Amino acid sequence: TRGQLIVIEGLDAVGKTTTAILYAKNYGAKFIPWLQEPFRTAIRNVWRMQLNGLKISKNSEHLMFLGALRHLSDIIETEIMSGSDVVVDRYYHSTLAVHPPLARHFNETPVIISEDLIGVLKPDCCIQMRLNEQARLLRSKLDAGRTPSPVEILLQTQSDFFNQVRQNLLTQCERGMAIPLQVDGMSPLEVVTLVYAHVTSSRQNDHAGT
Repeated sequence: TRGQLIVIEGLDAVGKTTTAILYAKNYGAKFIPWLQEPFRTAIRNVWRMQLNGLKISKNSEHLMFLGALRHLSDIIETEIMSGSDVVVDRYYHSTLAVHPPLARHFNETPVIISEDLIGVLKPDCCIQMRLNEQARLLRSKLDAGRTPSPVEILLQTQSDFFNQVRQNLLTQCERGMAIPLQVDGMSPLEVVTLVYAHVTSSRQNDHAGT
């Protein structure tokens, strides 16, 4: 039996990784962080270069992100074909929202770059977590002991960039790419329970359609 791919999406500091890890623990899925080596180190180095004022061509950055997605998708496919459910704490939705070359495609086409075109698996269920801005900033401060990624620094320091990313994520929900889930005031366990309900509903809809 083929497993399911469950994606937890959203802005930084909304609790994606916490939710994904807890979901895996409670429901027997395998948690796979979205950015895998060797792309993890390479992409973070590119972000650091940009923060320090150095430049890399957008085409090179574009290909690096596509490579990272293909690599992650291959890892996921191995697990899913063995029958395991997989949950990830980001997927191509964030890449489309954050990465400028892909975001331009995202804004210009009614259908986002297809999974077939970039060679990645389509999620069985994508949940986009949302917090009101005050709660998100509070959570970000509580996570202050954790070293933020360069892209998180960009989101925190460049309001125009942040607003564009947020709008891109909202548009994805409007187009049916993700299910919005407002999580203000919820405990991690309550969030995970709701995620499971959405995953179960998606599974039932898939079975009804076959």
